[in-house]
Amino acid sequence: MQKRSTLLGNALGTASSFGKQFVSVLSSMAIATIVSAGISLLIKTIYNLITYEQRMIDKGKEAQNVIKGINDSYNSKKTFVDDNLSRYSELRKGVSVTEDDGVQNKSLSNEEFSEFLSLNKEMQEMFPSLVTGFDAQGNAMLDLSADADDASKSMQTLLEQERQMADFKVGE
Repeated sequence: MQKRSTLLGNALGTASSFGKQFVSVLSSMAIATIVSAGISLLIKTIYNLITYEQRMIDKGKEAQNVIKGINDSYNSKKTFVDDNLSRYSELRKGVSVTEDDGVQNKSLSNEEFSEFLSLNKEMQEMFPSLVTGFDAQGNAMLDLSADADDASKSMQTLLEQERQMADFKVGE
C-alpha cells in the first residue's frame, strides 16, 4: 500500500512539475510575443519617422503638379480667347446659327467657313457649357452672339468663372 502511495505521490509530483514547466513555457512564449510585437512597432515607428520628410516632399510635388495643371488649363483657355475671339466674332457675322437650320454659311468663303468651324469646334471643346445643341452635320451651336462686344462680355464672364473654379480647385 505504501508502494501505491509512493507511486501516486510520484505521479502527482511529476504532474505538478509538468504543470509548472508548462506554465513557465507559456509565460516565456507570451513574453516573447509581446517583445516581438514591441520591436516590430518600434521598427515601424522609426521607419515612418525616417520616411516622413520624403513622403511630405512627394505630396507637395503632387499638389504642385495639380495646381500647375489647373493654372495651365486656365491660361490656355484665356490665351485662346484673347487670340481668337475677335476673329471668331468677325467670322460669326457671316454665319447663321439657328435651332432649325443649325450652322449655315451666309457670306463666308469656303476657307473662312472652314476656319469658323475649326474655331467653333475648339471653343466647344474648351467651353462645353457654351454648347446649346448640335446641327445635322455635328457642328456645335454655341451660345455666343455675333456681336463682338456681346461675345467678348460672355467670354470674359465665362473666363472669370473658370478662374474662380481654378482658385477653388487649388484651395482643395
